[in-house]
Amino acid sequence: MQYPYKLQTKNIISERDENGDYTVTESEWIDVCFCRDAYNSKANQIKAQDGNAYIYSFAVYCDRNISIDIGQNIRIMDGEDERLSGMIVGTRTNPIFKKSVLWV
Repeated sequence: MQYPYKLQTKNIISERDENGDYTVTESEWIDVCFCRDAYNSKANQIKAQDGNAYIYSFAVYCDRNISIDIGQNIRIMDGEDERLSGMIVGTRTNPIFKKSVLWV
């Protein structure tokens, strides 16, 4: 199977209290797509939109184009087990092959 795992993003719901501060009232993980991952064993870097170079830990290959913001928390699930989790440091979509790559 080319994409054996599930990519999930964290959805955080917050409410404003009487002081005007936001507090988290609920958070849940939402399935986004099927994916596979590859460990960055060579310390490869990506250049982010802010111009800085980041060494990523994993590249996550998705089975379709998705839209996830940089800085969002994700996790990869292997059945009921968490395979990896982290924050997105870069994304790329390929309109020809209709696939996305995320760097965590």
